[in-house]
Amino acid sequence: MSQDAAQNILEGRPVFFLTSKPPFPPDDGQKIPVANYHNAILSFGAVPQVIIVKKQPNRSLTSKLSALVQRLNPFSGFYASEVLDSSDAAKIIAAPRPIVFVTPARLLGQAASLKTQNPDLQIVLLLNDAKWPMYFEALQYGLGLRAGGGRVDLLKGLLTPITYLKELTAYKAADVVVVQTERERSKLGWLDAKSVAAMNAIARPSAVWNGNKSTVLSMQINFTNRRTEKWRPFVETVWPEIYKSRPDLTLELFGPGQMPPPEWVRIADGVRYIGRVDDLDTYLANSRMLLMPLEHSTGVSNMVLHGLAMDMPMMISATAKDGVAELLAGRAAVFVANSNAKSAQLILKGLDLDHTPAPTPMGNWSDNLSHIIEKVLD
Repeated sequence: MSQDAAQNILEGRPVFFLTSKPPFPPDDGQKIPVANYHNAILSFGAVPQVIIVKKQPNRSLTSKLSALVQRLNPFSGFYASEVLDSSDAAKIIAAPRPIVFVTPARLLGQAASLKTQNPDLQIVLLLNDAKWPMYFEALQYGLGLRAGGGRVDLLKGLLTPITYLKELTAYKAADVVVVQTERERSKLGWLDAKSVAAMNAIARPSAVWNGNKSTVLSMQINFTNRRTEKWRPFVETVWPEIYKSRPDLTLELFGPGQMPPPEWVRIADGVRYIGRVDDLDTYLANSRMLLMPLEHSTGVSNMVLHGLAMDMPMMISATAKDGVAELLAGRAAVFVANSNAKSAQLILKGLDLDHTPAPTPMGNWSDNLSHIIEKVLD
């Protein structure tokens, strides 16, 4: 389907985004897909409405126990701590032939339930990755064998495999399931007829990387995440080795949330926590290197895609590489570390690289959207 044809279909047609996080500005990876699809749809003539599904406030003990039972039962249908407001639900039900983009997957059930009242509703599920039931790794976190363990994580670690299983089986409630690569799509073989691989890339960043002379290394971090400690080994063991060799460097930690950094960040030499970044392109363009030492990643990291789209130097872990392996051919500025011990060596090597960026778009949002809309209308 051509862009013009897709534009004719979308023009005047109600389009909704059902999400749990405000998509603007895209200061962390999870907001990027919503923001870019939103902008692509605007360029097609449609005016999408973003609905932020909020967490239930002050739930009673009875409702909490009910939610826990629902989450424990892999056959009990959908589970989400966020609840769609009745007035927002009414807008979708009343809309003629609406298209609803849903992310994350746990909100899918609330969109699917609206189909009984509006059969013309089409649901597009946007996935960062097609999650496996990662029983072993989830239990390792829960038991404290990996960073971030504890009593709360023990319960969540035990529940995670069930949550993944429920998500995997729930995907069939969507009309179209969008994943980022053919590798991710291959995990969803039973959904082959309704799945689409559309790379969640930044086709044309607003700034060109020019950080060759910079002494700032940037790393995305999220202190609101329950596994905050997973970044600690890098900050406490890898970074000091780099800083010892290059005391002129600064490690800047950026990410969402307003929580103050923990003590192990505050006392680290050469480390600065800057929090949320409103203009991500400009910020990364002036950084010497993007560091993504992810210990645990289930699919494609949006921040890695952002760095690739800018063709800036990066050090990523092997787990962060898995989802983007097919995009790394010929990229001399991307260094993959199989362990923390290897990270320092590769970062120092990357700092010696005299890199000239040659941005190569990895996916055009308009083309992606045309492909998705074509699938919606099959």
